Amino acid sequence: MSTEKKNEREKIEEALRLSEEKFSKAFYSNPEPMAISTLNEGRYIEINDIHLRILGYRREEVIGRTGFEIGFWPHPDDRNRMIRPLEKDGFVRDLEISFKSKSGGLRSGLMSADLIEIAGEPCIILTIRDITEHKKIEEALRLSEEKFSKAFYSNPGSMAISTLNEGRYIEINDIHLRILGYRREEVIGRTGFEIGFWPHPDDRNRMIRPLEKNGFVRDLEISFKSKSGGLRSGLMSADLIEISGESCIILTIRDITEHKRVQEALRESQEFSSILLNHSPNPIIVINEDTSIRYTNPALERMTGFSASELIGRSAPYPWWPEETRETNTAFLRRNLQKRVRAVERLFKRKNGTWIWVETTAIPVRQDGTDGYYLESWNDITESKKLKENLQLYVTEITKAQEDERKRIARELHDDTVQSLLTLGINIETIIRTEKWLPWPLVEQLRNLQRTTRNIADGVRRFSHNLRPDLLDELGMSVAMEMLAKESELIGGPHTTVIKSGPERRLPSEQEVLLFRIVQEALNNVKKHSQATEAKIELHFTRDKVKLCISDNGVGFEPPELLGNLARMGKIGLVSMRERTRLLNGSLRISSHKGKGTKIVVDFPA
Repeated sequence: MSTEKKNEREKIEEALRLSEEKFSKAFYSNPEPMAISTLNEGRYIEINDIHLRILGYRREEVIGRTGFEIGFWPHPDDRNRMIRPLEKDGFVRDLEISFKSKSGGLRSGLMSADLIEIAGEPCIILTIRDITEHKKIEEALRLSEEKFSKAFYSNPGSMAISTLNEGRYIEINDIHLRILGYRREEVIGRTGFEIGFWPHPDDRNRMIRPLEKNGFVRDLEISFKSKSGGLRSGLMSADLIEISGESCIILTIRDITEHKRVQEALRESQEFSSILLNHSPNPIIVINEDTSIRYTNPALERMTGFSASELIGRSAPYPWWPEETRETNTAFLRRNLQKRVRAVERLFKRKNGTWIWVETTAIPVRQDGTDGYYLESWNDITESKKLKENLQLYVTEITKAQEDERKRIARELHDDTVQSLLTLGINIETIIRTEKWLPWPLVEQLRNLQRTTRNIADGVRRFSHNLRPDLLDELGMSVAMEMLAKESELIGGPHTTVIKSGPERRLPSEQEVLLFRIVQEALNNVKKHSQATEAKIELHFTRDKVKLCISDNGVGFEPPELLGNLARMGKIGLVSMRERTRLLNGSLRISSHKGKGTKIVVDFPA
């Protein structure tokens, strides 16, 4: 054999060796689970560590055995669903399958596979992306939305959802339709003005103004018209929500037409046994100045189970008050016998021992210039309280699902992706040190590739910390905030000081995450928009509250008069802070002037 041919063969053999070495490194260091098996039997030829970790086996328990022998396929036809398109097209992408680990746990995955040939035998190289947790989150969200839907449509109160800007109806429950007298198709897609709901156009503005400022309205008295044209009175409560990126209103209306008529009748006549009182759907009780009961209507007896004969002449404490609150309730009644008291939520006990939530409204009625008696009206809000709890649960579950997903992705990035990138950098260094024959330009390229790999690893690590810093779970909010301040400085933010005062303590995980996200968003806004050189985070603990203050010496801005206008101004970061503050049951205040910096204060019970 000539020297020239020998050299050519050696070059080919060396190229093949390098190619196989690259494939081997890519296979074993890949952060995704990978395996190679025979096409006909599905017998494992090779498998990487990530795949073994998911399955829970040791390498010697898998190599040489089939997926059926180790119990990988719980549904035998799943492999056939992969083989058929694989034999037809030569590849399969993101085929959803079920598989079992060694422990017997059933998991879900997306499988991709390609045909290759090894020693003349057709084989499969495949990857599986475990989506078990993702599917669990999707199922949890679906169930949460289903609970909301059931609570909305089965609620005994009238409810509707409309757009904020136009007031166009998106959804409405049967009780609301019954009050209005319309069919569903006559309402959905139309505005309240188009169906004649608002007899006084400014009534909607009276609702919108506080709604945009505070994010909610409670018991706003309005007039509205039904389809028949009858004018009615109601107490409207509303909250801002977001649907498909659009600001919307979820509202309830309690028809108080009859209640107002009863009050009017009582003002005009002292005949407490009038037909209006006796047939009022709301329980009514009349109390003398000495707290003795003067009158109760049949609705109160139906709600509580106590008859008028058991109650007339009886003084406080009353039998429907819980034992532990009778003293405080009596004191509250005596203090307010000469005052108007509206919409007080209270927990009462029926005669049979069951509990109800009641909203009480009371007014003093004068006789000959003196306080003659106290008129109290009740409204059963037990079901609406359950709805509010369900809505809060809905928001909480979504937030928890988001944070759980952030935590999972952050862990996977840190444990798998970053480690793989670092391994890649080490492997490049090994090549540079061991392969002395490499030409200098190629060494420089490898050095650049190594630096790029390290930069990518650093970027992924920072991204992982931003998603969910481990310190937040391990050491708590205070330490995590100090870390956040340092990281903000490292990426171009202003010098940031963290000041803590009061009896510092750990908070529930959900509260710590929400508070951390508020600080994270605030520092991000400072870095992007403020042009500040100094920023300060102050965290003050008291016995039952926590106060957070983030301030800077930047250029400032003119905040809107109504916080509800933040979204329209494009202040999405501030909107997210406001929503997270609401989840904390706290208050958000923004103080800023052009050229004088910005200050954000969050107070919440903890």
